[in-house]
Amino acid sequence: TATSGSIEFLPEWLNLFFSSLALILLQSSAWAGILLWLIILAFSRVMFLNSLIAFAINYAIVISVFPNPSHTFLILTSFNAVLTAFA
Repeated sequence: TATSGSIEFLPEWLNLFFSSLALILLQSSAWAGILLWLIILAFSRVMFLNSLIAFAINYAIVISVFPNPSHTFLILTSFNAVLTAFA
């Protein structure tokens, strides 16, 4: 299911990852998340890997604990996990 700001040809989990990154810039579009992702990749490979690992762990925990979480809940919890990984 596509949400507003998502990119149609990307898998759902990747749209969630980019949307959680875009939330750092107070944007809802996954395109803003892709732009931030490229900037992070250019400046710090460690932060890039930490963000991917934090998102994957958060996604796995939320999916295992809640049977059918909403997109908003996944984006917000992923946003917190990614920011924690950046710190």
